Amino acid sequence: MMAHVEKAQRATALITGASGGIGAAIARRLGSEGYDLALVARGEERLKSTATSLRDAGISGGLILPCDVADPEAVHRMIEEVMGHFGRIDVLVNSAGTSRAGFFLRTRLDEWNEILRINLTGVMLTTQAVLRPMRRQRSGTIVTIASLGGRQGRETLSTYCASKFGVVGLMDTVRREVERLGIRVTTILPGEVDTAMHQDGPERGERRMRPEDVAEAVSFSLRLGPRAVLRELVLHNPDSE
Repeated sequence: MMAHVEKAQRATALITGASGGIGAAIARRLGSEGYDLALVARGEERLKSTATSLRDAGISGGLILPCDVADPEAVHRMIEEVMGHFGRIDVLVNSAGTSRAGFFLRTRLDEWNEILRINLTGVMLTTQAVLRPMRRQRSGTIVTIASLGGRQGRETLSTYCASKFGVVGLMDTVRREVERLGIRVTTILPGEVDTAMHQDGPERGERRMRPEDVAEAVSFSLRLGPRAVLRELVLHNPDSE
């Protein structure tokens, strides 16, 4: 476990979607365990709010990096800045994502393109960029937050589910390609989580898991010893199918 180690020994965790919801909860959890944090999201003000809440909890606010993860040049600059500041990237958590509910027949192409751009292309670009230093290190862990919507379709979420099916397939392929290099790849598939993105979802009240539940799953995957790889972890809502 990484908790409270000296700075020279601290590992660095890069977290996308860190401006709120699941990403911010993961930042709090990993920061409390002693990781140096690189916090990535499109909105700088919300990132600053996350950093402030971390400092208020006695955790380092981390390196704030406004970045559109679906912009290849922006991702390249962001990775260079992380490497220049920390010298290495030990953990990538792909948590950036978006959704929009609506029946498939009413889906507009611009909505389709935007959701796939962030949810799938963003994961591809960030993972590809991080793998370069991880390959040089011959070590690293990539944790991607997918969704149960990447295993089964959900009414009014056709585009979101399509993007998450893509994420699951992408990361399974990446795992097969890099595991022999000493790089671990884990995909976490939560059910409905109590975040702003899912306010209109079917689960209500206590049936919704909390962002902290997903953060606990990320922490668990990172605490496993070198002889164990958690390839996929599915988190169901209570009494769900």
